[in-house]
Amino acid sequence: MYWVYEITISNSRMRFYKREQSNLFGCIKGIIAKLLDPPPQQGEPYPWHLALESARPLKDKAFVIELKPKAGVVKSEFSFYQVCDAWGYSCDGWTPGMLRLRGLSVDGKPSINDPADFEIRSERQHENIFTFVYYAGTVKAGSLVGTWNPPRPSSTNSVLLWPEAFKFFTAEAHKFKAN
Repeated sequence: MYWVYEITISNSRMRFYKREQSNLFGCIKGIIAKLLDPPPQQGEPYPWHLALESARPLKDKAFVIELKPKAGVVKSEFSFYQVCDAWGYSCDGWTPGMLRLRGLSVDGKPSINDPADFEIRSERQHENIFTFVYYAGTVKAGSLVGTWNPPRPSSTNSVLLWPEAFKFFTAEAHKFKAN
Protein backbone atom coordinates (compact mmCIF):
# COMPACT_ATOMS: atom_id res chain seq x y z
CA MET A 1 0.00 0.00 0.00
CA TYR A 2 1.19 3.50 -0.81
CA TRP A 3 0.11 6.60 1.11
CA VAL A 4 0.86 10.30 1.20
CA TYR A 5 1.30 11.61 4.74
CA GLU A 6 1.57 15.19 5.93
CA ILE A 7 4.64 15.66 8.15
CA THR A 8 5.36 18.01 11.02
CA ILE A 9 8.73 18.08 12.77
CA SER A 10 9.23 19.31 16.31
CA ASN A 11 11.92 18.63 18.92
CA SER A 12 13.49 15.76 16.94
CA ARG A 13 10.11 14.09 16.53
CA MET A 14 8.36 13.54 13.24
CA ARG A 15 4.56 13.35 13.23
CA PHE A 16 2.81 11.68 10.28
CA TYR A 17 -0.84 12.29 9.34
CA LYS A 18 -2.31 10.02 6.65
CA ARG A 19 -3.88 12.13 3.88
CA GLU A 20 -4.50 10.02 0.78
CA GLN A 21 -3.77 6.73 -0.90
CA SER A 22 -1.45 7.06 -3.86
CA ASN A 23 0.57 5.10 -6.42
CA LEU A 24 4.29 4.85 -6.89
CA PHE A 25 4.11 3.05 -10.24
CA GLY A 26 2.12 3.52 -13.44
CA CYS A 27 2.24 6.02 -16.29
CA ILE A 28 -1.14 7.59 -15.43
CA LYS A 29 -1.40 7.70 -11.62
CA GLY A 30 2.15 6.91 -10.51
CA ILE A 31 4.04 9.64 -8.67
CA ILE A 32 7.32 8.76 -10.43
CA ALA A 33 5.84 9.11 -13.93
CA LYS A 34 4.08 12.35 -12.91
CA LEU A 35 7.34 13.89 -11.67
CA LEU A 36 9.67 12.56 -14.35
CA ASP A 37 10.02 15.26 -16.97
CA PRO A 38 12.67 14.25 -19.49
CA PRO A 39 14.15 16.95 -21.73
CA PRO A 40 12.63 17.26 -25.20
CA GLN A 41 14.11 14.72 -27.62
CA GLN A 42 15.64 12.72 -24.72
CA GLY A 43 16.19 9.13 -25.73
CA GLU A 44 17.90 6.07 -24.35
CA PRO A 45 20.01 5.63 -22.37
CA TYR A 46 18.60 8.06 -19.86
CA PRO A 47 19.88 7.98 -16.26
CA TRP A 48 17.54 10.02 -14.03
CA HIS A 49 16.97 10.93 -10.39
CA LEU A 50 13.93 12.23 -8.49
CA ALA A 51 14.36 13.65 -4.97
CA LEU A 52 10.87 12.73 -3.80
CA GLU A 53 11.11 14.21 -0.31
CA SER A 54 11.76 17.66 -1.78
CA ALA A 55 9.59 17.43 -4.91
CA ARG A 56 7.06 20.27 -5.20
CA PRO A 57 3.85 18.19 -4.88
CA LEU A 58 5.32 16.38 -1.86
CA LYS A 59 6.58 19.47 0.01
CA ASP A 60 5.98 18.90 3.75
CA LYS A 61 4.62 15.45 2.89
CA ALA A 62 6.00 11.94 2.79
CA PHE A 63 5.35 9.17 0.32
CA VAL A 64 5.08 6.12 2.61
CA ILE A 65 4.85 2.45 1.73
CA GLU A 66 3.66 -0.31 4.00
CA LEU A 67 6.20 -2.92 3.02
CA LYS A 68 4.38 -5.91 4.53
CA PRO A 69 0.65 -5.10 4.38
CA LYS A 70 -0.37 -8.75 4.83
CA ALA A 71 2.48 -9.90 7.04
CA GLY A 72 0.65 -11.38 9.95
CA VAL A 73 -2.21 -10.85 12.26
CA VAL A 74 -0.51 -8.49 14.71
CA LYS A 75 -1.50 -5.17 13.15
CA SER A 76 0.36 -3.17 15.80
CA GLU A 77 3.54 -4.21 14.00
CA PHE A 78 3.70 -2.06 10.88
CA SER A 79 6.62 -1.95 8.46
CA PHE A 80 6.49 1.63 7.17
CA TYR A 81 9.12 3.19 4.92
CA GLN A 82 9.31 6.67 3.45
CA VAL A 83 10.38 6.76 -0.21
CA CYS A 84 12.98 9.56 -0.31
CA ASP A 85 14.62 9.19 -3.73
CA ALA A 86 14.01 7.31 -6.97
CA TRP A 87 16.56 6.68 -9.70
CA GLY A 88 16.16 4.99 -13.04
CA TYR A 89 18.26 3.97 -15.98
CA SER A 90 15.95 3.95 -18.99
CA CYS A 91 17.55 1.84 -21.71
CA ASP A 92 16.68 -0.93 -24.16
CA GLY A 93 12.92 -0.53 -23.73
CA TRP A 94 12.70 -0.80 -19.94
CA THR A 95 13.90 0.97 -16.80
CA PRO A 96 15.67 -0.69 -13.87
CA GLY A 97 15.28 1.54 -10.84
CA MET A 98 16.60 2.10 -7.34
CA LEU A 99 14.71 3.59 -4.40
CA ARG A 100 16.20 5.08 -1.25
CA LEU A 101 13.98 4.44 1.73
CA ARG A 102 13.88 5.75 5.27
CA GLY A 103 12.71 3.11 7.71
CA LEU A 104 10.02 4.59 9.95
CA SER A 105 8.85 1.36 11.56
CA VAL A 106 11.03 -1.57 10.60
CA ASP A 107 9.49 -4.95 11.39
CA GLY A 108 7.23 -3.36 13.97
CA LYS A 109 10.02 -1.66 15.92
CA PRO A 110 9.16 0.91 17.11
CA SER A 111 5.54 -0.08 17.17
CA ILE A 112 2.97 2.19 15.55
CA ASN A 113 -0.43 2.02 17.21
CA ASP A 114 -2.40 3.99 14.63
CA PRO A 115 -1.15 4.01 11.02
CA ALA A 116 -3.32 7.07 10.26
CA ASP A 117 -1.56 9.30 12.79
CA PHE A 118 1.79 8.35 14.30
CA GLU A 119 4.96 9.88 15.65
CA ILE A 120 8.55 8.71 15.66
CA ARG A 121 11.73 10.09 17.14
CA SER A 122 14.33 11.11 14.55
CA GLU A 123 16.98 8.85 16.07
CA ARG A 124 14.69 5.82 15.59
CA GLN A 125 14.71 6.17 11.81
CA HIS A 126 16.70 3.82 9.66
CA GLU A 127 18.29 5.98 6.97
CA ASN A 128 19.56 4.99 3.54
CA ILE A 129 17.94 1.66 2.82
CA PHE A 130 18.10 0.83 -0.90
CA THR A 131 15.88 -1.45 -2.94
CA PHE A 132 15.72 -2.18 -6.65
CA VAL A 133 12.70 -2.30 -8.93
CA TYR A 134 12.07 -2.18 -12.61
CA TYR A 135 9.48 -0.44 -14.72
CA ALA A 136 7.87 -1.70 -17.93
CA GLY A 137 8.62 1.58 -19.64
CA THR A 138 11.34 3.83 -20.97
CA VAL A 139 11.98 7.30 -22.39
CA LYS A 140 11.90 8.02 -26.13
CA ALA A 141 11.89 11.40 -27.85
CA GLY A 142 11.36 13.16 -24.51
CA SER A 143 8.25 11.15 -23.63
CA LEU A 144 7.47 8.25 -21.33
CA VAL A 145 6.65 5.06 -23.24
CA GLY A 146 5.04 1.95 -21.73
CA THR A 147 3.00 1.30 -18.59
CA TRP A 148 5.70 2.19 -16.03
CA ASN A 149 4.38 -0.61 -13.81
CA PRO A 150 6.55 -3.33 -12.28
CA PRO A 151 5.93 -6.85 -13.55
CA ARG A 152 3.48 -9.13 -11.81
CA PRO A 153 5.03 -11.48 -9.24
CA SER A 154 6.91 -14.32 -10.89
CA SER A 155 10.09 -16.34 -10.57
CA THR A 156 11.94 -13.82 -12.76
CA ASN A 157 11.18 -10.56 -10.96
CA SER A 158 14.73 -9.83 -9.95
CA VAL A 159 16.21 -6.68 -11.40
CA LEU A 160 18.89 -7.33 -14.00
CA LEU A 161 21.57 -4.65 -13.99
CA TRP A 162 23.90 -4.35 -16.96
CA PRO A 163 27.29 -2.76 -16.16
CA GLU A 164 26.39 0.85 -17.11
CA ALA A 165 23.17 0.80 -15.05
CA PHE A 166 24.99 -0.83 -12.12
CA LYS A 167 27.74 1.84 -12.22
CA PHE A 168 25.10 4.58 -12.21
CA PHE A 169 23.24 3.15 -9.19
CA THR A 170 26.35 2.41 -7.13
CA ALA A 171 27.68 5.94 -7.76
CA GLU A 172 24.35 7.40 -6.61
CA ALA A 173 24.17 5.16 -3.51
CA HIS A 174 27.72 6.16 -2.48
CA LYS A 175 26.58 9.78 -2.18
CA PHE A 176 24.74 8.87 1.05
CA LYS A 177 26.60 8.17 4.25
CA ALA A 178 26.25 4.79 5.89
CA ASN A 179 24.30 4.71 9.15
